[in-house]
Amino acid sequence: MNVIALILTLLISLNLYAEKGTVTGFDIPRFVSLKSNEINLRVGPSINYPI
Repeated sequence: MNVIALILTLLISLNLYAEKGTVTGFDIPRFVSLKSNEINLRVGPSINYPI
């Protein structure tokens, strides 16, 4: 139980000291959503599946 509490504490403290982006001020790495009327999607990981 103490190990779980220690791991959670470390993970939370790492998030508090996350690097900030210079332009946006958001934490890095960041996960954001983009709005668009048109999107490009790749079906597979190889060049046989073009965008």
